[in-house]
Amino acid sequence: MPPARQPLKIPRLSQNIIDRAEHCARLIWFGTSYLTAKPQTSDEFLLQEFSRPVKDFLTGQTNSITFSSGALHDLMVVGGLKALFRTQHQLDFRQFETFLEKNLVNLLKSSSSSIPNLELSEFVKNSGKALVSAKVNTNAGYRVALASRILFFAIPQVKLFNFSQDLSDALQLQSRPQVAIYNFQEIFDAGLRSNRSRLNKITPPASSRTICESVYDENLVNGDWWQRRVLDLAVKLHFNTVTPINPLPPKP
Repeated sequence: MPPARQPLKIPRLSQNIIDRAEHCARLIWFGTSYLTAKPQTSDEFLLQEFSRPVKDFLTGQTNSITFSSGALHDLMVVGGLKALFRTQHQLDFRQFETFLEKNLVNLLKSSSSSIPNLELSEFVKNSGKALVSAKVNTNAGYRVALASRILFFAIPQVKLFNFSQDLSDALQLQSRPQVAIYNFQEIFDAGLRSNRSRLNKITPPASSRTICESVYDENLVNGDWWQRRVLDLAVKLHFNTVTPINPLPPKP
């Protein structure tokens, strides 16, 4: 039996890669696909739609978390997860929302920047399990990629990254996402640190006022959500898992 492949690391990325990734990130922030140059649901809209129900719940303005079906649909489309529509009967978003209601307060009991990667990985894995209906008998009992996408927008203050199977494969991680997520989180956290100096020079995009001002200020101006968004795209470009349209539309 051949030895298991060793996971790869995210290197110090070139300025050219960072610049191209930032260009792509700005396009999708304002609602233009960097793959087709066609309109798509904007990252700004998704950040508002997913962070607002969580913020309202955590601040006691509501007693439950409810994500709109339209936002969930749009996130699956722009996140490259349209294949999940074929097994949508296996998804249980109310079960997932209930999981967040029961577990988010405990996750956020300390500073969001000090949550250990192991705890974050466990939370994403368990969120992925909560997305699969308990009524469905399936061996594929996790939706880690979808969970990480939702959480990236729903709790932007937490140092999470967009898990995707293509990046997991490129990094030579375990084939099962519920196992790979542990190395994935560690690798991206290390990649964020090693590329911090270049990422911190990037100015976040302006808000078109779709998003709540406090969410924008807390996460894009004073937080590192924008740096993590650019890093995600930069790593995809580095490993050639995406091919942006050439030439890209002008940077907004």
